[in-house]
Amino acid sequence: MLHLNTEKNEWKPPQVSEQIIKGCIEEMRKNTPKEILYKAGLDELANNIYLMDEINLLSDTPSDLYDGINIEILNNLNCKKGALLLSSKNNRIAIKQINKHGSKIFQKKLNDAQCQFIAYLINTYFICEDIENIFFSFSEKLSQLWNEEQVDILINQKDTKDKMEFVIICAKIEKTDVIYKKYLKRALIGYCRPELKLERAKELNKILFEDKEKINKKIEQSNKMRGNKWYEECNGITIEYPKTVDELCKNNVYMDDEPTLYLNNIIDCKRTILFMRKSDNIEQPYITIVVCNRENRYVLFEAYGKNNRKCTEQEMKLINDYCDRHGILRNNYLQMEYNFGEIR
Repeated sequence: MLHLNTEKNEWKPPQVSEQIIKGCIEEMRKNTPKEILYKAGLDELANNIYLMDEINLLSDTPSDLYDGINIEILNNLNCKKGALLLSSKNNRIAIKQINKHGSKIFQKKLNDAQCQFIAYLINTYFICEDIENIFFSFSEKLSQLWNEEQVDILINQKDTKDKMEFVIICAKIEKTDVIYKKYLKRALIGYCRPELKLERAKELNKILFEDKEKINKKIEQSNKMRGNKWYEECNGITIEYPKTVDELCKNNVYMDDEPTLYLNNIIDCKRTILFMRKSDNIEQPYITIVVCNRENRYVLFEAYGKNNRKCTEQEMKLINDYCDRHGILRNNYLQMEYNFGEIR
């Protein structure tokens, strides 16, 4: 639009700053990073391209601009906080590693809160699996948040910190054996109070990892004190002691018990745990027998099958015969519950 100069009675264009002119020229250029993103429908990334720590001006595609991150991921991160997440080279490297790990984080459209949370996780944790597990444990809650302050409050809550630690410990435990996933879901995740969940998970983590060697030595010493008097292998059945804390914990979980049930009793020789297993499938739990020492007499305390089921008549006969051969008495509870016979 022209302006009239009243002094000289002539029309002149308005004065425009050099910065605005340069901006207009930049906007009119073809294949600028902003134009590439706009054409791809990545309007939020285009509007916030200035946040990038470095830009490859020779890029021809959005993927080139973001160090090879595919267009599907860029579409799902097309929001203001997504642009901020993508602006850091370290974050872009992490996103590619997480995606390469087989993560499903970036397979759906993410909002600002979720992108902000991912940026926090990338800068706090270094294992792709931990980032994925933590994200999905909070993703539903994050989908209901709409501003930066809400996410900051969530991140800094003690319950959030506890839940993050809990998720990491659970993932570590589950990697040792898939059976622990069943236990963690049933016994731990069912608890309402986060501090109780974390306490139980920490305890199991300590036993399975931190104190594993020390506990295994104690179990070995305890088994030596008992000797081999109760070991038996006949008629396709093997009966033996648990040799390691891993074996005891896994067996207990199969039986629907607490993983560390009877651990201290085994170490202190107050009770003896015997695994009755089929010789052709020795690794698979079958029946757990618990024997206690009462006034220098060995008494059968309980016996149960996988998933805490009652023993069949055939199994009861096997246990009866075993007790007879090894001088183990049968108590009234078992007589009533399983019909093991009279105490002698």
